[in-house]
Amino acid sequence: MTAKEYLREYRRVTRRVNQIDEEIQRLRAERDSITVNADGMPSGSGISDRVARLAVKIADKETEYIARREELLQMRTEVVETILAVADDKQSQLLYLRYIKGMKWEEIADEMGYYLRHIHRIHGHALPAVQKIIDN
Repeated sequence: MTAKEYLREYRRVTRRVNQIDEEIQRLRAERDSITVNADGMPSGSGISDRVARLAVKIADKETEYIARREELLQMRTEVVETILAVADDKQSQLLYLRYIKGMKWEEIADEMGYYLRHIHRIHGHALPAVQKIIDN
């Protein structure tokens, strides 16, 4: 994996975490709606057993999503730690602004007080530094 692909993983993982968060919320709402309908009153149709099985399936899926979310958050943390491990402060700041905060090149140039061309030059030097870190 190239340094640029590695750094882009932060945004991809962030989008995936957000999707998982939405799915967990949906599952919780679904679980809450079926438990509200299960009033505990005896019924001869076996509805309470079906409701209980459904609630267990929802809980299992929620647990699975939470575990996947934790894995993704760990990946995201590793990208941030890699950026912070870049020795040159300007390079590290530029990588953080671009790949973590998602800023445009022009915004980064304004933020850092450099011409756009110099920002691209710093980025060009930063990528091999990241590659060296991820290869080790």
